[in-house]
Amino acid sequence: MSRQRVMWLAVADGRGHLMRAHLMRQLLGRQGVQVDVVTTSPEGARFLEALGTPSRVLAPGFRIVYDAQQNLARRDTERLVLRYLLSPRRIQSDLRNLQPLMEGADLVVNDFHPLLLALPMLGLDAYESRIVHLYGQNLWGAFEEHLHGRAPVLVEKLFQQRARRLRSLAFGTVEHSLEVNPGTVERQGARAVRLAPIVPALSARPEAVRSRLGVGRDERLATVYLNPYFRSPALGERLERALRARGYRLHAVGEGMQGRPGWRAYEPHLAEVAAASDLLVAAPGMGSLGQARLFGVPYLALCTDQPEQAQNLTQLEGTVVRTFRPAVEDDDALTGSLVALEHGSRQRWHERPSPVAAVERLHASWVRALTGLIAASVAERPHSTQELAHAS
Repeated sequence: MSRQRVMWLAVADGRGHLMRAHLMRQLLGRQGVQVDVVTTSPEGARFLEALGTPSRVLAPGFRIVYDAQQNLARRDTERLVLRYLLSPRRIQSDLRNLQPLMEGADLVVNDFHPLLLALPMLGLDAYESRIVHLYGQNLWGAFEEHLHGRAPVLVEKLFQQRARRLRSLAFGTVEHSLEVNPGTVERQGARAVRLAPIVPALSARPEAVRSRLGVGRDERLATVYLNPYFRSPALGERLERALRARGYRLHAVGEGMQGRPGWRAYEPHLAEVAAASDLLVAAPGMGSLGQARLFGVPYLALCTDQPEQAQNLTQLEGTVVRTFRPAVEDDDALTGSLVALEHGSRQRWHERPSPVAAVERLHASWVRALTGLIAASVAERPHSTQELAHAS
């Protein structure tokens, strides 16, 4: 029998979706599971390639729109998503491209494309297709609340009910949440689980990482990660100026800052650098907050108009966090947040306990959850179907 196979559709609008696909391809690969990754833009494919993960690109059909400060452009996003979902030509084109990849897969992980959520509305069976919806707790909450205050209450309620109904028709769900202790698999149903946000493995000790970067033991190191939607040169300059004034060496990463001196577009070892740092600066997505929590790194959250990220921050406990809102706050506010972080940090980078064991437990929980779903899928398929699916 050939290897078990998962098709993983990861939207490229948030790099966290892509990082999850990359990590799970590695982790499940060690369990003998082949993971074929599909994403939604050439830029997303280049990000995955920089990490070492090959992928196929689904022809761009829908996308989320942000401004140069990563604020969500709601009306433009709604227009593009609705145009996609109401276009039979686009829908059928994407289905034609996806179905050969889905055929024979033991599991299809949807992180987090509207087409596979809407599959039952197209007369297709998401359960028989072995689709598992993977989403952040607060991302799903923001999705459900999208019409709040912008549509009649009845319309909003009907939208929420339909979304939950569509989700329930899938083979399973995987929700990641900062409410879950890392390493725990919370069972919400027969094939519904909750996990803590996954973070990359740490293969180098902090001392070795700092040595590689040429940063001394007593120097302060700040890791800055700006996702691709941060494209404003003024923000890059602002962060550089404030951090250097506080005595930090910068390791700055951002696809939207390409060409800016001292910045790099990609950093395959970003988590290791963050774990060796005195400060992590990023928008408060699940991935970066999960790293701050596990690594114990003080965190400066760059807050924008993304409701799920604001909710993420309310769930982060036990981590030194301050916020800065680039669109509305000035340089004094930025400096004030940095000073508060320094005063609140009781440990330097070399005094923090090693997070390696915690990361390993976290990875084991994700492997346990996904292999459990694969096993359930294989067990429910007719024997003849299994033989055809795994024929070499």
